[in-house]
Amino acid sequence: MTEEKVRHLTPVGRLIHESLFEKDQYTTDKGKDGDPAYKIEVAFDRDDVEGEGTLEDALIDAVVAEWGEAAEQQFLDGKIRSCLIDGDELKARREEKGKSGDAYSGKMVMRASTKFNKHGMDAPGGVQVYDEDVQEIGPATRDQIYPGCHVQLGVVFSCYDVQGKGVKAYLIAVQKTGDGDKLVSQADHSTLFKATPRSEGDRVRRSRGRG
Repeated sequence: MTEEKVRHLTPVGRLIHESLFEKDQYTTDKGKDGDPAYKIEVAFDRDDVEGEGTLEDALIDAVVAEWGEAAEQQFLDGKIRSCLIDGDELKARREEKGKSGDAYSGKMVMRASTKFNKHGMDAPGGVQVYDEDVQEIGPATRDQIYPGCHVQLGVVFSCYDVQGKGVKAYLIAVQKTGDGDKLVSQADHSTLFKATPRSEGDRVRRSRGRG
């Protein structure tokens, strides 16, 4: 009998990046293409994810179940990689590249991903995304999801041992819980343009067409 994976609901955090409706494919520093996947990155307040009864506890449970009691201290010492990342470290990395890292400051950041769409298939279509009323958000209404809005995630933790031990968060669903300050705003470029002049004939034809 296949062991059923435990689902976890994260606390509410701030969406930083997402590719929930199309798969994202990254390229490594060595120029190698990674596996395409649906992904999300969310920043949480530390108190919401660290300590007893939080996601940190759930991650410890996962590593202990996989590698035994000694894995707890290894995890706490950073010897087992976590899907929860210190936001200050991410901020420093970004600033080294000349990018802003303010959204990460003082936070803990979770990165979750999956190659499966909302139908459980390794295919296009996007993952399960819901609004505040648990109504589905699809491609036609995807503008409801943006960097800076508030979300919570459904995830499953899975351990791996590839070039070192770690625990990964597999994404199963996302709920938007509220709006927030957008991290990226698009400028209004309409001032670049002028209304296109129309001939008298065009105006007459338009007028007749409405009758």
